Amino acid sequence: MEWVDEFPSFQIEGHWFYSWNNGSNKILLGIGGGHYVPRHMDIVLKDGVWVGHLLSGYSLPMEDPGQSKTKLNTEAVRGTWREAIKVSFEATKSAFPGGEVLAHLDHKSFKSWQRNVVTTFLVEQNIKIGKASDFS
Repeated sequence: MEWVDEFPSFQIEGHWFYSWNNGSNKILLGIGGGHYVPRHMDIVLKDGVWVGHLLSGYSLPMEDPGQSKTKLNTEAVRGTWREAIKVSFEATKSAFPGGEVLAHLDHKSFKSWQRNVVTTFLVEQNIKIGKASDFS
């Protein structure tokens, strides 16, 4: 069976090519969200934005630390989420030399303790966090 709907991938491919050749240097590292990461895709479709990685929420396993969620440090939350973010950031940085990698969090997809610990980890790793408006 032949793939019939080629337009979306062509549009995105063309969009990326056009943006990179126009000197844009903003690269999205999307963190959180569902399978199709709609909040990150809204940013992807803007002019001047490249995509490094899109890490949906299920690709960031975190073990619930239980009752003591108020003052969590990144080491208190077990799981492979730290490695997933770090490796994705490093690979994105390597693939886009000279680019500005900005992490964008899908805030609504995280519980507050998860959002806080991810944000703390990004700051510890010197990974810039961007809002949707930072990609315009």
